[in-house]
Amino acid sequence: MEMNIDLNQLCDKWLELKKQQMQNLLKIALPDEALYREIMLSLGYPNNKINFLELALLTPYAEIKKLKKNL
Repeated sequence: MEMNIDLNQLCDKWLELKKQQMQNLLKIALPDEALYREIMLSLGYPNNKINFLELALLTPYAEIKKLKKNL
């Protein structure tokens, strides 16, 4: 049971960290862009997470939406 409590506490801390990261990101980006960046970051494996984030920054969500409209 003690291990279960520790795991729950770790999960709570992790979720709080993710929440804070998203709140900080929302200070500089619109909600759609913030979500897009977080999704791109999560798609990267440990060795290329930064590359996926750079890709998201080079190709903002607003530009992808424009491209989609022009199809």
